[in-house]
Amino acid sequence: MVGSRSQQYLAGWWLAAAIFWVLCAPPATAAGGAALSNRRLPSVRTETPPQIDGVLDDEAWQACGVNAPFTDHFTYSAEIDQTRAFICYDDEFIYFAFECLDSQPGRIVAREIVPDQGFGGEDWVMVAIDPFRTRRNDDINYFMINPLGTGTIHPAGGRANKREWKGAWKSAAKRNDIGWTVEAAVPWKILNYPSSNGSVTFGLNFMRQQERTRIISQWSNTGPQWRDELAGDWVEVQVPRRQFKTRLSLLPYTLPGYRGRHGVGFHGGLDARAQLTPELTAVGTINPDFSTVERTIAGVNFVRGERFVSDTRPFFLEGGDAFDVNVRGSGSWGRAFFSGRVPQFDFGAKVFGRLGANNVGFLATVDPGNRTDVVGRVRHDMGPRSFVGGYLVQRLLPGDENSVIGINEDIRRGLWRVRSEFAASLGKDAGGSAAYSSIGWRGKHVRSEFGYTRVEPNFRAANGFVPFVDYQGPHLWTEVSSEWRKGPLRRAEVGFQTSYDVHMDGSFFRNLWQVYSWVETRSDWGFSAGWSGGRFEDERDNEFRVGVTRHPSNRFNRTSLNVSFGKRADKSILFLQPSVTRRIGGWDVAARASILTFSPNAAQYVFSISRDLDPHRAVGARIIIQDQFDRFNRREFRGFHYVLTYKVAGGQGRDTFLLIGDPLTFGRRTRTSVLYKVVWPM
Repeated sequence: MVGSRSQQYLAGWWLAAAIFWVLCAPPATAAGGAALSNRRLPSVRTETPPQIDGVLDDEAWQACGVNAPFTDHFTYSAEIDQTRAFICYDDEFIYFAFECLDSQPGRIVAREIVPDQGFGGEDWVMVAIDPFRTRRNDDINYFMINPLGTGTIHPAGGRANKREWKGAWKSAAKRNDIGWTVEAAVPWKILNYPSSNGSVTFGLNFMRQQERTRIISQWSNTGPQWRDELAGDWVEVQVPRRQFKTRLSLLPYTLPGYRGRHGVGFHGGLDARAQLTPELTAVGTINPDFSTVERTIAGVNFVRGERFVSDTRPFFLEGGDAFDVNVRGSGSWGRAFFSGRVPQFDFGAKVFGRLGANNVGFLATVDPGNRTDVVGRVRHDMGPRSFVGGYLVQRLLPGDENSVIGINEDIRRGLWRVRSEFAASLGKDAGGSAAYSSIGWRGKHVRSEFGYTRVEPNFRAANGFVPFVDYQGPHLWTEVSSEWRKGPLRRAEVGFQTSYDVHMDGSFFRNLWQVYSWVETRSDWGFSAGWSGGRFEDERDNEFRVGVTRHPSNRFNRTSLNVSFGKRADKSILFLQPSVTRRIGGWDVAARASILTFSPNAAQYVFSISRDLDPHRAVGARIIIQDQFDRFNRREFRGFHYVLTYKVAGGQGRDTFLLIGDPLTFGRRTRTSVLYKVVWPM
């Protein structure tokens, strides 16, 4: 089954020792966790809106504070630096505020000044608003703020980065000698919410991360499993029905520029977004342009099958959650729809949102005379964390049409979860089916899933991502983790997974094993180790991985080195991945490399430098060098790509992009180009 019986024993003992170590560690759980969840907060309408300046001296906050202390999400303890949250509303805004006490205010961490970025390695607070009270993550709006007052919004359903579409809101923060405070105002008009002439109940939660202790605390504790069904309720909210009206926003753009052998040219187009109802959104585009979008870089590595590289194009990001049609677990067969399969098109439209208890989405792109791509999805919610659904994905290409029709379900009850999916393909060279089912359990320390996957040889998803077909078999995944509030360790996890698959005719396909681990210390070091092995067809693997990271919590000052060595596909492999990021004099500098000694050898080097001049203006540069060698270590291919950028974006009003080079990183060398793109809202 694996390369040797001793390696099986090694993997088993490694996992058993980790489970024993984690479960026998000093207990971190306090009694009464259930009483700290599903809290309720009466709504308060204010007649005197607060001034959003970060100072909690407004009359509005006196009557709308939360009615219980925050607790550590992992230990349920209230013996932490406490937080108090406030929330109220009027006909135009929802207002919220936080008072964050800190016994060591000099160690509060705040770095990010650009809106809608991540706050990894920083202090932050967050309010989660669930207007339809579905307790589903993709129906929840998240508003995060750091101690500099920088705000990040993750709207329900997913949206692109343009602030006119994502929604403009105000936030401010102040630091003081006992901690820091936050105020914010969120317009009703940027939320999707139920229509009602009476009062409704929203899902609600408040959260805080204290970076110094790495403690995440909550008002309504959702536990170590982050179970959204344990969030709180904001009751008797009088939603401002008169506030809603159908809204249309237009974003035309012009793009004059020089594109190498294509010479000087002029390009233009239009993006549009309409709020049809409080629950439904429509998006359209004519002659969309993606030349200013930096694509995800596919790093150098050896993998069997196709590699997945995420799509960053704004049209597909807007409402993207509605078109993530599959259920996925450790052994699922892939994706029926992957937007990266859709090339440049002339017209596109999508509608997504809610119709009662149903989450719906429809997408179509058209390149007249060449191809049309269509996605439709409906999901019926069956209470918190459970749904049944169906979908259709079509690629209408003359002479090569393809359709995938699927149904799926994801049912959760307490700590148990059952998922299954069945899809059938139709069209040229298609006709087969793919199926997946699993049962999983998610406890405080242990998470596990067991399932079965079956993909027939002629299953074809032309607009999907399906790495392999013609196999069936079981899979098992187990992960054990823990956190500590005292002592040298902060967090640790170890995982194990295996699969045994055969072809549909009964012949052997693969038997793979993997063990991985991660340990993070209180002094901000991270260590990883793992092993993978087994057999794929007639090839055998026996590969070890080790890594070390300095400052894993600080993305602006991080150094790491990961090393893989051993055998892959019966050949010796050595894979080095060094990486360094630094903030130097206001400039963010990063360098990383992937150096693969295999057959053939390959290397990739990525260098970048950027500076945020203010929350909406930035300059930057990126260089990518790729080398590929033959078995005699002679260079066969060299790719060199660069892009220099200046942008004014992310705010309200006109966006401006100036690019020299090419962010798409295709071909051997960057095509010579100078592009100037202007986007203005209407």
